Amino acid sequence: MNNILEKWHPLERMWLIVAPLIILLCNLCVTEHWENITSSVCGILFVILCAKGKWQGFIFGLIHCLLYGFLSLGQGLYSEAFLKICFSMPLHAIAMYNWLVYTSPRTNEVIH
Repeated sequence: MNNILEKWHPLERMWLIVAPLIILLCNLCVTEHWENITSSVCGILFVILCAKGKWQGFIFGLIHCLLYGFLSLGQGLYSEAFLKICFSMPLHAIAMYNWLVYTSPRTNEVIH
């Protein structure tokens, strides 16, 4: 975990904890379904980690897409479910693969 948070400003580390907590509290006020809460928290972790250049964010992105897709399907939002499951999930997997393949082991930065 230290490797992920390396070179992060203390405010960024705090945001990594505070943002999911805010999402968690908002979801608990509206719903108690674990699928909704997990999807929302994974979505915000995906955005924060990928914005900081961490490939681990894509794991949270895949979980978010899978859960959100099935939640959309259950609500009858078929185009949203199709978008998340058939478009976003493969896109996340391809992006994570490319990120890992084109990352320099010496500098831990993406090279192209």
